[in-house]
Amino acid sequence: ITGIDPNEYTYPSVLRTCTSLGNLDLGEHIHGQTIKSGFQLDVYVSSELIDMYAKCGRLDIAQKMLDRLPEHDI
Repeated sequence: ITGIDPNEYTYPSVLRTCTSLGNLDLGEHIHGQTIKSGFQLDVYVSSELIDMYAKCGRLDIAQKMLDRLPEHDI
């Protein structure tokens, strides 16, 4: 969507929707966008990414992301 910059509120919402729909391809694309844009993942976005990867069967990626979190309180 033109003119809308994703942020710490929109990313979790969109990722949650990807998880609900089981749309791993779109979720991976959004994750890639966070990396390309230099967006700093916070605990909420990271939590949604971990949840998405785990529920979509990519436990390997979910575990890697969990291991990289500075705090494991999610």
